Amino acid sequence: MNIELSSILALTRRLPIVPGMKLIAAYLAKWYLRKPRPAVETTVFGYKAQLNPQECVERELLFWPQLFEWRELAFLHQVLKPGEVFLDLGSNVGGYTLSLANAVGESGRIVSVDADPYSATRLQSVVSANQIKQVQVVNVGLADQASELIFSPQIRGNRGGGGFLSPQNEASIRVQCIKLTELLARFPEISSIRAAKLDLEGFEYRVLKRFFQEQPKTI
Repeated sequence: MNIELSSILALTRRLPIVPGMKLIAAYLAKWYLRKPRPAVETTVFGYKAQLNPQECVERELLFWPQLFEWRELAFLHQVLKPGEVFLDLGSNVGGYTLSLANAVGESGRIVSVDADPYSATRLQSVVSANQIKQVQVVNVGLADQASELIFSPQIRGNRGGGGFLSPQNEASIRVQCIKLTELLARFPEISSIRAAKLDLEGFEYRVLKRFFQEQPKTI
């Protein structure tokens, strides 16, 4: 990590969670990215990771992880206890997963799902490198029926913003999709789910509607 970036992170990663701080961090990040920059080896939520500052989510995790989705994550840290299960559906590179891994502890479980092989592979590399035993990464699409759909990622700046409803582009691929009930069937040891986050780029309603039709009992 170069001196310029180290100096910026020394400030942005210490910014308090108050209005306006993210704007300051974003301005400094934009200044750093005034020219092409390589991926960075760093630590995020206590885990070693390689982050691409050109990607918006990875940029947030690099420059201001303490401000990343802080309201939602603060709530989940209060709710989740060791031994419980969290579903990170649409995990991207794992901001929620990495933040909450210690909350559920090694006795708990986080199932992190993403349709994009790029994102799932990036997260799996962090999980493997840090030996995070409580996290299971699954590279599969979620839909209201088993099917094969075309997944179109955003190829510049926000890879995680793509989905099955996005316009096709040169990076579009066919992805095997399953229902949420089929996903959970892969983990028979899971008897209850404490919390879940869904970021499925427009597929949230259809996935949940089919799930509650097939799984009426609270799990």
